Amino acid sequence: MRERFRQFGPAPWLAFAFMVWVAALASARASTSGSVVPPVPVKNVTVAPKGSQSAKPQTPPQTPAKTTPAAPGGDRYIGEAACVDCHDKQKNGYFDSPHHRSTDPRTPVSKESCETCHGPGGKHQDDPVLNPIRDFNKLKPAEVTAVCTTCHNKGEHALWDGSQHESRGLTCTTCHSVHAFKSEEGQLKKKTQLEVCATCHRDKVSKVDRSGHMPVREGKMVCTTCHNTHGSTNTKMLRKGDSVAELCTSCHADKRGPYLWEHAPSRDG
Repeated sequence: MRERFRQFGPAPWLAFAFMVWVAALASARASTSGSVVPPVPVKNVTVAPKGSQSAKPQTPPQTPAKTTPAAPGGDRYIGEAACVDCHDKQKNGYFDSPHHRSTDPRTPVSKESCETCHGPGGKHQDDPVLNPIRDFNKLKPAEVTAVCTTCHNKGEHALWDGSQHESRGLTCTTCHSVHAFKSEEGQLKKKTQLEVCATCHRDKVSKVDRSGHMPVREGKMVCTTCHNTHGSTNTKMLRKGDSVAELCTSCHADKRGPYLWEHAPSRDG
């Protein structure tokens, strides 16, 4: 029997082995074609650098919700719309003023609007009689100044504390008005600076009228051209120099000298 199989040679055996291999491969494919498991998608996987700790999935940043700041004294802020609903007379002047410029982050409207200066109005809305808001016409000068200087405390206003006007009981609302100003600049209670200053400095206005050609009276200069009404370290609240002569010669340089024959009192101011 062995000799009979040997006479066929190796070729039939190779063909037979090949057929068995093909049959086994076809059987394996048939068994797996009906139960294919799809791949599971993986999200928010961050590959950590080699040698470092595994990175956590990154989540988009969340913007915190805007909250209304707490009002002092257990009160609450009610917003500009509620204020102007009742105070229509004050609304017109306030809306047309620099205090209502939302592009400037320093203005009241950029903060709590009316309540920035007058205080929270929650209790006032509930009972206006028992809970009045801050009325600047009834406050003491120091109290008015304390509110205004929370913003106006630099530059022109830096030396207000201890100035001649402050020490005499004047305050911001003596010259300025937020809701009923009449000037084009400075929110003054009068149309011009000269009219405002003349309410107290009548003797100075009389001296201005003595001259036939006076730049202040003609509108070419104003009081604050030479004086800083909010305070100065100089005499007479002057803006420049240490004397009246130095202030004048800061513009009139041809009058500064020196001269061959000088008048001593003029030289000393």
